Amino acid sequence: MVSHGGRAGTSDGQEGSALTIVTATASPKDYVESVKWYIKAAEQGSAKAQRMVAESYYEGQGVPRDIVEAYKWASLATLSGEFGAESAEFRNEIKSHMTWKQVIEAKKRVSAFVPKMSSATNERMS
Repeated sequence: MVSHGGRAGTSDGQEGSALTIVTATASPKDYVESVKWYIKAAEQGSAKAQRMVAESYYEGQGVPRDIVEAYKWASLATLSGEFGAESAEFRNEIKSHMTWKQVIEAKKRVSAFVPKMSSATNERMS
């Protein structure tokens, strides 16, 4: 059921694969598979995918609940500008449930983030 775009490594294709998987049956197993595709797209810098990954970590849907990872991905989505205000509001909601040590750790993860090139981009550069 995975689209060729997801397999090709483009963030748009990976987002499409994630959405297709989760809307098809929405079982817990499907959320796990969907989040895998959203993470791939988020790692390539997709603001939409970063927001979805933040929500997944915050809710523990498809991945173990991890408020630090949720804050990291919401912050990255905020920085992208595409969903800036909405993501900033969500990030602040997450922060209200965090200790200061968790916030510091999350900010370190944001600073360390470097988008990965898609496999499609790697192939074109070879």
